[in-house]
Amino acid sequence: MKRLAIIGAGKIGSIYIRYLAAVAGPDGLKVYNRSPDRSILALPGVVACTKPEQAIVGADILFLCVPSSALVEYFDLLADCNENPHVVCISMGIRLVDIGRLWNGRISRVLPTILSEIGRGTTFMCSNPQVKETDRDEVRFLLSKFTIIVEAAEEDFEALSDLSSCAPALICEQISQYVDSIGRHIVTPGMSLLDYYLESLQATIELVRRSSTEDVIEKVCTPGGASAVGVQILRAGLPGLYESMITAMNAPHSSRKEQFAGLCNNKKDSREQQ
Repeated sequence: MKRLAIIGAGKIGSIYIRYLAAVAGPDGLKVYNRSPDRSILALPGVVACTKPEQAIVGADILFLCVPSSALVEYFDLLADCNENPHVVCISMGIRLVDIGRLWNGRISRVLPTILSEIGRGTTFMCSNPQVKETDRDEVRFLLSKFTIIVEAAEEDFEALSDLSSCAPALICEQISQYVDSIGRHIVTPGMSLLDYYLESLQATIELVRRSSTEDVIEKVCTPGGASAVGVQILRAGLPGLYESMITAMNAPHSSRKEQFAGLCNNKKDSREQQ
């Protein structure tokens, strides 16, 4: 059984801890978090560490569930510890080539989703050349306990995050706005509009899985009817809206990648000057 460790017990880190602690084997799941008072650290199977080095040393697979701004510190520590785990990073706004300036070991990136909290959603994964197929298989096996794993090119991660990581928030905002709009035209008090819409949404998803979006639209719409008018309005307005939104959402990714590359270069230069 591979020895597992996690650094970071935030929103995503806590999800990983809950699932991986159950499959960590006799050595348990070593976890380090800057704030030691997190209740997640008391879960059965979790071995709470007071220093990050304690989590790193001896680990075969190390999950770094920390922001990109903290990664430089932990990869620097990895080099000092002279350990060679397969490191799995969940951070956005990074590139494998930049991490390679800090540490020349096995590194994979995963694009996590909050939907893993209920054992759902899709997690995308990519790796540097040092990662062998057996290494990827081990990580895929572990993550498959609570998410669907799909390998993808790192260049696609930003766009794919709009389908997985960002999608729950975007979908919830769309649901909220749509239900609020309907509510402004309802006079009957006490109606559970959100519940009615969620039922429609869930049932529509099932119909789409059985056929296609266009097939469902064709079944619902009649020429000149209310549904047809609504679809026409959406087709006229949504493409431009979504394109603008996705373009704007890419800006933080690009900015973070530039910042992370700068941090990695500065750390590399500092090492070379020592």
